[in-house]
Amino acid sequence: HGYFVGPGGHDFNVWKYSLYLFAQMIFRPESDNFTFQVIDTPPSSGMGKETGKQTTICNPMDLSYRFCLDAPSRREAADPSMVVFKNEYYLFASKSGGYFHSTDLIHWDLITTSDLPLEDYAPTAVVLNDTLYFMASKNDPPLTIYKTADPKSGKWKVANAAFPIGMTDPDFFVDDDGRLYFYYGCSNVNPIYGVELDTKTWNPIGKPVVLFNSNRKICGWERAGDYNDKPANPWIEGAWMTKAKPKVSCTKMPV
Repeated sequence: HGYFVGPGGHDFNVWKYSLYLFAQMIFRPESDNFTFQVIDTPPSSGMGKETGKQTTICNPMDLSYRFCLDAPSRREAADPSMVVFKNEYYLFASKSGGYFHSTDLIHWDLITTSDLPLEDYAPTAVVLNDTLYFMASKNDPPLTIYKTADPKSGKWKVANAAFPIGMTDPDFFVDDDGRLYFYYGCSNVNPIYGVELDTKTWNPIGKPVVLFNSNRKICGWERAGDYNDKPANPWIEGAWMTKAKPKVSCTKMPV
């Protein structure tokens, strides 16, 4: 354990020191042998001196969050999608000037490329066989799906130059049987949709199916406003498919 005697009163500048120490201790396994240097007053950074190798992560992630190029300029990296490809991690986020790579989920490097539409919103990525696929949001079809067998190189090729569904917040999902599915939606009116894709052409098989929409009369957390008291419909977006055997769950994010 570690502790310090900090100056100040009942305010955030004091709370954050304790929160930092608490977060570091609670999320680490005992095998880490993690300790803090005991000090009388906190340093200017507000952190005790850490000893030992970092083996766990704590939000916010240490990424090179970039300011977006369009106005008003602000830090981006919203709507992240992460995949595991050949036992390493690749994270794709909105308007980030590249995509991030890591071997341990702690240390990240940015890979830049001119082959992908990196200034578009809410990209998705998926691994199928030995290839990594990528697509970003675009409301006006056709869209382009890209592929690479070597994402570290930043070199990508076109897998489908005429994907027919315009949308926002796409999500690819490969099931255990190798079948490929596509989910999407970002609206305060329209629902979340899903459709199976052909693994060779990457085009839809049949028509998209309505999966679900908001139900604010029953689901209170889907009501708009800081206090969930606004009459407007929430934006239903950010579809994400997860399989926890034997069930498959498609989640949404009401905004």
